[in-house]
Amino acid sequence: MKTSSRAVVLCAVLGVLIAPACEFRIGQGTSGGTSGDTPVDPAGGTTGAGAGTSFTPEEQAAIDAIEDTDNQLAVAKADLTAQFASYTLQGLVEMNAGDPSLLDEATLRQLVDQYAPIAAQQALQWIQTVDPSTIDLGYLKKKTECVEQQNCSYMETCDFGSGHTACPITGCGKRKCPGCPEIFNLDNLIVQGWCSHTCTQNQFIVGIKIVLHIAIAGELSACIPLDKTPL
Repeated sequence: MKTSSRAVVLCAVLGVLIAPACEFRIGQGTSGGTSGDTPVDPAGGTTGAGAGTSFTPEEQAAIDAIEDTDNQLAVAKADLTAQFASYTLQGLVEMNAGDPSLLDEATLRQLVDQYAPIAAQQALQWIQTVDPSTIDLGYLKKKTECVEQQNCSYMETCDFGSGHTACPITGCGKRKCPGCPEIFNLDNLIVQGWCSHTCTQNQFIVGIKIVLHIAIAGELSACIPLDKTPL
């Protein structure tokens, strides 16, 4: 099957699997990369990778908000959105990339920029179908395993139009995210894994950030603004 045909088929499958519950708005944000709905930041805005890292007051406030037990459900929903968007983006990139031996960094960056808005929209629609009472809150801990095992950063940043926003690590994976519907059979030939970050500002969740670990391109990322959710 040709790539374009597979993309059409996938969109049809996603549309059936994740029926829109309401209308969503994805705004614009920037993270130092290409402009657009979900701009790509090849290097990623990174603050440290684990133990010994010092954080700014704003970053520490974001970590405290994410780890506050009173905020678990709101954070879990944002994190599931980020994880499903990461998984979907990985699948779309791998499915539409063609022969891995012919890929270069510019092509991969274009694929991430092209499919990040689609992945974000599907994730936003899916999370609205999830019964909050079924969400497992037990995994919401400091994601040291993501830092130590998948080379994620404790902290990333995004710019959603009001300066740099702190985005602590909240999830990671190599294939399907826990609790997400399985759409792709991933082989990790191109994307070796992903890190998901939840962005907060002034006690509001304002967005998510996806960081893909690419075999030949290092890291490619996308910042995705969300409608503000109070913590």
